[in-house]
Amino acid sequence: MDPTLAEFNPRIARESSDRLYISVVAASRNDDHGVDPLIRTQIFVNNFARQCEKYRLPAELIIVDWNPVPERPGLSAVLSVPSKMNFVSAYTLTVPTALHKRLKYGEQLPLFQMIAKNVGIRRAKGNFVLATNIDILFSDELIGFIARQELDPKKLYRVDRYDIKNGLTQQASLEETLDYAWSHPIRAHRRYNPDSLIKHLYGREMFKRTCNPDARFHGINENVEVLREHGVWQIRPERSAHMNYLHTNACGDFTLLSQEGWSAIRGYPEFSSYSFNIDSMGVIAGHYAGYQEVALLPPCVCFHIEHGIGSGWTPEGGKQLFNRLEKAGILNPEWPVLMPLVEEMRQERQCLEFNNRNWGLADIRLPERTLGDATPIAASDLAQITKIAETHPVSAIQPGYDLDRLTLLYQRRSGTIAFHASAGRVAFYVPRSNGAYSEINSIAKEIPLLQVSSAEFVLEAFPHKFPLRLDPCQCPGLVTIYAIRIFDKNRKSVWQLNERNARKITITGTALGAFKKGWRAKLIPNGHIHHAPPLHIVSTGLDPQLILPPLPRDTEFPIGILIEMSIAPTV
Repeated sequence: MDPTLAEFNPRIARESSDRLYISVVAASRNDDHGVDPLIRTQIFVNNFARQCEKYRLPAELIIVDWNPVPERPGLSAVLSVPSKMNFVSAYTLTVPTALHKRLKYGEQLPLFQMIAKNVGIRRAKGNFVLATNIDILFSDELIGFIARQELDPKKLYRVDRYDIKNGLTQQASLEETLDYAWSHPIRAHRRYNPDSLIKHLYGREMFKRTCNPDARFHGINENVEVLREHGVWQIRPERSAHMNYLHTNACGDFTLLSQEGWSAIRGYPEFSSYSFNIDSMGVIAGHYAGYQEVALLPPCVCFHIEHGIGSGWTPEGGKQLFNRLEKAGILNPEWPVLMPLVEEMRQERQCLEFNNRNWGLADIRLPERTLGDATPIAASDLAQITKIAETHPVSAIQPGYDLDRLTLLYQRRSGTIAFHASAGRVAFYVPRSNGAYSEINSIAKEIPLLQVSSAEFVLEAFPHKFPLRLDPCQCPGLVTIYAIRIFDKNRKSVWQLNERNARKITITGTALGAFKKGWRAKLIPNGHIHHAPPLHIVSTGLDPQLILPPLPRDTEFPIGILIEMSIAPTV
């Protein structure tokens, strides 16, 4: 076995330690993102390490060095832990550029933050894992609460985030740093609901130092419970509460969950996209999976050191950021696209398996360096990972949750993709290098409704080990496929629909297979269809899919596909 591949779980491959209570995970790279990121990161490292010492909190700090900048030293070489720290260890995990480039938008986005955090979460050794960012400070009250070591492994912990002016220095002591944080506010990010409780707790004070709810708000009221435990006031939404009652505001800066909880939800969904809203999906998945959200009230807060406008989301820079993403054609996980998944988790009271078992690049052994270690990564190690990257999927997202597919489905449902009333849209989806399908990698044609018609498609080369996906229509109705023939560049037939090959087609999405006669009484559940052509497909919605078997390895591209079919839409 290649030594770069871990045999099972990289956390087991590393030495285990019962002493560690919490692992703190962040992701970054040695670039100029947000202005002076190394200064903000060193402030973060200094003060967390000092708090661990102050409160005797056994911890590890993991910074994932994603897609290191060429000609610049890695993060381990430019960051360090203050001397005489006995309660914290800190190191980097490097995800080389070869892996980064395998992702969609790899040439446009330098960092896939949530996939990077998954890398650290998957390898963390603490009983609990806090996902955060490199420009965050924690209040003493918050670290003191964690240091009691009485966190509930079945809870998910959240706090408010207070944004502060960027004026701190690396030389400031812990006390000076926190005094500055409390006295230099810009804005607050707190929960949205229940409205009456929020107005009572915070009033018009933007930067509330302490929240003490009146007796009339104690207990369960309007989908949340308010209680005091271990000396800290907390808000706990009921498991059936709508996501608006969860504290998703700025949750990427503080989401604390047990190892068990992170494993249960398989980390954050590994969408190959900008990271907006993905952190919220992690909180939502955890809560509906049974790890009830516990939102600690001030003074248990985290502080965010302000970064440059447009480098990340701020009220002032949000428009600039999204304009930049739109101009670059970078997909963003929007709530209208994600809400059906959220509602499904709430109704079923369980998380969806967005990722496969290899989430967090679980089966690749990544280079590790202690903070302060300037030793470069061996060229042989990078060469091994580069070789693996040629065929290894980087995102663990399941095909059914590919963001392109979800976005397309939303557009179909909302009617933003126009269809002619007299024609049906037939599309072939070409797999990308990781086997995922997207609207960008598709070829579509319209055929007349209610009559037998033919259409021919020409497809350029694609990874032949992955199958083609055929969407025979995008409306409810009955689809009859009389023939599918695939030709190579020499017009030699390499695959055609016949009785034997029909058994190898998988039908899924919003579709069912049916027999030629009496199909209304003999619907076949999603899975493989076991009958001779012509194929009869009952489409129950906007996303019927036929997954064709992989092409022969010696297929010569480009290929031509001829399909003969008819579509009878449901009126």
